[in-house]
Amino acid sequence: MYRTVRTTVIAGIGVIAATACGGGSEQAPAPNTQQQAYPQQQAYPQQQAYPQQQAYPQQQAYPQQQQPAAQQPAAQQQPVPQQTAPATAGGSAQQVDVSMAAAVQPIVQQLGKTQAVPGSKPMGSLIVANFNQGQTFEQTIQLGANKCYTVVAVGGPGVSEVNVKFLPPVVSMIIAQDQGTGPQAVLGPNPNCWKSGPIAAPMRLILEVPQGQGLVAAQVYEK
Repeated sequence: MYRTVRTTVIAGIGVIAATACGGGSEQAPAPNTQQQAYPQQQAYPQQQAYPQQQAYPQQQAYPQQQQPAAQQPAAQQQPVPQQTAPATAGGSAQQVDVSMAAAVQPIVQQLGKTQAVPGSKPMGSLIVANFNQGQTFEQTIQLGANKCYTVVAVGGPGVSEVNVKFLPPVVSMIIAQDQGTGPQAVLGPNPNCWKSGPIAAPMRLILEVPQGQGLVAAQVYEK
């Protein structure tokens, strides 16, 4: 009897257990503890970036108006003293008597001995004229053919510069002139006397005093 009860109890427990576990032929579906994942939302297409607005060119700064500088009173210029050149009289010098050149005549003769070529002789008489500054004296002389000429001139007191020139009768072209400076002048000094052409011809002898004033005596030598 004890074994029968035990068997019955065990059978009953099995029935209860079967009932509790199954309860029928269809098993109840196990609850799905995991929630179904929602379908991922489709990513919205990224909005296209709007093109950046072009930066407007910066407005050029207007040049600042310069304020007018305060005008200073103009300085009065001091008058510059101008150097005045010595007045020149110009024109022609006046021929005077030979006796008035007594003071310079020995100097003329000495220059003739040293500056004229050896064997030269005075041609004509001594030429003497009284000059103001810038004046000239002209005398026509007759030159021989193939001759050698020297002219010496000496200025008296007050004469600073004397020039001697040869010019043709018509054309104002200098043919020969002295190369020195000072109150004494020599045209055609020894040994370079001035030689004439193969034909005798007149020649204009010009005496000039560009600086100073006073008497000038001149002598022509010929060989």
